[in-house]
Amino acid sequence: MKHTILRAALLILTVAAGFLLQTNLGRWIPFLTVAPNLLLIITFSIGFLRGKTEGMLTGLLCGLLLDSLDGGVFGHYTLILLYIGYLNGLLGRVFVNDMIFLPLILCAAAEFFYSLYSYLTGAFLFGHTNVGDYLRTIALPELIETLIFAVLLYGILMAVVRRLQESEKEKEDLTKFA
Repeated sequence: MKHTILRAALLILTVAAGFLLQTNLGRWIPFLTVAPNLLLIITFSIGFLRGKTEGMLTGLLCGLLLDSLDGGVFGHYTLILLYIGYLNGLLGRVFVNDMIFLPLILCAAAEFFYSLYSYLTGAFLFGHTNVGDYLRTIALPELIETLIFAVLLYGILMAVVRRLQESEKEKEDLTKFA
């Protein structure tokens, strides 16, 4: 029970910190053309490291925060981040999450689908149809910046998740022998 509360508190703090950084990073680092998608990295990482249920919960929290900020169609970001958390949760059961190369490939794929989804919904809902301009000014810079930040953020999240799992296992072992 104690570990569940600790995990929930850490998840909420991580999502809140990611949201604040993502929405303010452009002010702090002026040469960034777009903000890296930190909430996508958090959703992807938690899903990949902890499974589909926690990935979906993270996607829900991140998506609701982005939807509340956007002012567009509510649920737009929540839907795609729920799917990203779920799919990466499934992939985390299949692949080894120790290496950084495979998670970066999966993060790039998640960012690609996120950008494609954003473009298509923007084209259908708001008439934004210049795909070349979207790729050049938004999708590609966001992909590159997200991958750069993913190296650091995934490593940190992996270390925290591992530490929590070790702590839970130690407590289980102690209760077995008590």
